[in-house]
Amino acid sequence: MRFHHADPLNSAINPGKAGAGKQRPALLFSLLLLIGMLVSMVCDLSISGRLTWSLFPALSILLVWLVFFPVVLYGQRGIFWGLLALSLSLLPFLYGLDLLIQGHASILPAGGRMAVIGAAFLWIVFALFRFWRNRKLLAVAVSCLTAIPGCAAVNLTLSGILGCPVLDRWDLLSFLVLATLSALFFLLDLRAR
Repeated sequence: MRFHHADPLNSAINPGKAGAGKQRPALLFSLLLLIGMLVSMVCDLSISGRLTWSLFPALSILLVWLVFFPVVLYGQRGIFWGLLALSLSLLPFLYGLDLLIQGHASILPAGGRMAVIGAAFLWIVFALFRFWRNRKLLAVAVSCLTAIPGCAAVNLTLSGILGCPVLDRWDLLSFLVLATLSALFFLLDLRAR
């Protein structure tokens, strides 16, 4: 008895006719990013005689490719893999930026914590949309509500690092806007049922 798995690894190994059609946009996406990376490196080499500033876009392009390639290749099924790639790549990406900056400033103390909070929020939103896949308006409403403690966590973390106030009037306005949007989408969801 043979078992067929619809996972990305199996599809990449055995693409078939349908898979080949899906691979073209992904290959074009990869090629365009590679061209952008190479053009910046060639310009950098011709101006500076060595790779300097072009390493920043090269590192950023690599992160973009890791995150969006699964989405371009597999559509909605690729979102999980893109989120996983983002979660695993953010801290190495920030560490790479720190190495390129060479001690002028450090991104990791604040950026690393923000990356963890942001990735956790994206996973929560992803889980909400998977759980309420037939009630997307409700998923949006709960996502807006979830953004309030997410923003508060960002503010609290930055306050501990930079010594700035935890909340100001703009934060309160943001919370009010998010709560209003959440209530609106809750009502739209109730009306749609």
